Amino acid sequence: MLKKHVIRGDFAEFEIHVRNKYGDTDKKLYNLFLEAETKIKFDAQFLIKKNLGSEFKLKNIEVREGSAIIVIAISTTYIAISRYKSFIESLVLLQSQLRKLVDRILLSSNHSIDLEDIIIDSDLTLLHDFNILEKNGFLESKMFNLLLLYVVSSNIIFIIGIMVLLLKLLS
Repeated sequence: MLKKHVIRGDFAEFEIHVRNKYGDTDKKLYNLFLEAETKIKFDAQFLIKKNLGSEFKLKNIEVREGSAIIVIAISTTYIAISRYKSFIESLVLLQSQLRKLVDRILLSSNHSIDLEDIIIDSDLTLLHDFNILEKNGFLESKMFNLLLLYVVSSNIIFIIGIMVLLLKLLS
C-alpha cells in the first residue's frame, strides 16, 4: 500500500539570492529584478504548472533588496501525493528552472552588470512537514480524527435515542 502525503496551503518557498561576489549591495541588481517581477511571475506560474500540475499555484513573488532576493511561494488547496520521491524531484527540477529564469533575465539585461562578478544561490524550503494522512492503512490527521469522533459520537447518540424510543413503545 502506498503512503500518501497530503499537502494544502503554502508548502514551499524558493529563494534565489543574486549578489555580487564582493558582498556589496547592488542597487542595479535589485532594480533589474524589480522591473522583471511581472515576467518572473508569469514564467514561474508556467513552470509550476508544468512541473507540479494545475493544482499548484504561485501564491506570491517578492523581490527584496540585498542585492536581489527573489522569493517565490507556492501553495495548493489540497492534494494527496503518493509518489513523494518523484514529487520532491519535481520541486528540485523547478528550483533549477527558476534559477535558469534568473540567469536569462541577467543575460538579457541592458543594465551595465558584469556577469563575472555575480553569484547566484538558490534554496528550496518546505514551509511545513507534509501531513502524512495514511500510515499502515490508518488515517492519522487531527482534522480527520475530529471528524471521525463527531461521526461516531453522533451515531451513538442517534442509536441510543432510537433504543430509548423503542423501549418506551414496547413498555
